[in-house]
Amino acid sequence: MKRDPDAGRGPSGSKPVRSRRRHRGAVGASDRERRRLAARAPDSLVEGWPLTLLLRDDAGVVRGGIRAMIALCWLQVDHFWIEEALRGQGHGSRLLARAEIEARAHGAIGSHLTTSTFQAIGFYEKHGYREIGRLRDRPPGQDRVWIAKRWG
Repeated sequence: MKRDPDAGRGPSGSKPVRSRRRHRGAVGASDRERRRLAARAPDSLVEGWPLTLLLRDDAGVVRGGIRAMIALCWLQVDHFWIEEALRGQGHGSRLLARAEIEARAHGAIGSHLTTSTFQAIGFYEKHGYREIGRLRDRPPGQDRVWIAKRWG
């Protein structure tokens, strides 16, 4: 599989791309608390640094990838997929490791994401992620699970 040479870079190749949507801080945080947090962190950490890593085949066709955001010192993985035919070959582990390396380089202290119980929870546990929250019956009979991994 080819490595995408522009993975993890903004359009300029070196500076963070600011999200059009401003981060609202922790659920229930007051405006005053959000302003206090924003004053303590560089803009790129508060507003976010988008991260996209792609897995391409030899013909350049995207066969998997990670879309994430580095914000408030954490990597938030929003989408992560590998085509079924390529699973179990280490591609997912390599993509996740690359995302974590990029996030650390931008000051992140950990990573978090949500997944469902019918998806690959064992994959994430194998990589050091632990459950930090659960929404039962989403969908009925399954759960939505929030998992995280803090580095060092």
